[in-house]
Amino acid sequence: HYRRLHSDENAQHDYESARPYYQLGRVARENPEYQGKPFKTVEPELRRCWDETGCNEYGDWDHVKPYVQRGYGDRR
Repeated sequence: HYRRLHSDENAQHDYESARPYYQLGRVARENPEYQGKPFKTVEPELRRCWDETGCNEYGDWDHVKPYVQRGYGDRR
């Protein structure tokens, strides 16, 4: 997933800089309130928290969303 998003040789970030975003998705997936819910249902809450907690200094939500979504995954 990461390589596909960063196929450009001039990518500014390495995997280690994106790893926390994947982890955020995995942590969200384990939240009891989100159990069994698809990402599109919990995304507004994750985005609000991202913006309110000042995490956006690491990138705006639209930048980190693909990583968080992949980390969250949709359980079927």
